[in-house]
Amino acid sequence: MGNIQQVVVDLRENSPTYMKYESFNISETNQKIILIPPLMGNGYCVLSNEAIYHYKLAYAGSYFDSNKQFTFKWNNERIKIKWKINNPILSNRDE
Repeated sequence: MGNIQQVVVDLRENSPTYMKYESFNISETNQKIILIPPLMGNGYCVLSNEAIYHYKLAYAGSYFDSNKQFTFKWNNERIKIKWKINNPILSNRDE
């Protein structure tokens, strides 16, 4: 249910696509599943009034990089994500 913009950012410093992103539309009609590999950042924006969004982390063993996690501001000037909204309602973590 709902409509979501999912964004994946390449955070691998030696990659030719470092700090580049891809954007995907996930909706009730297409029900895409996005596999996000290690060393990629991800964010999403709910575009409908409400949405059900399942997010799963899958690691072999323990969650190895929890002490290295960080965030970018939603409108980071370096990445320049083209979000489908201009004034998002942000979570406390994202503010």
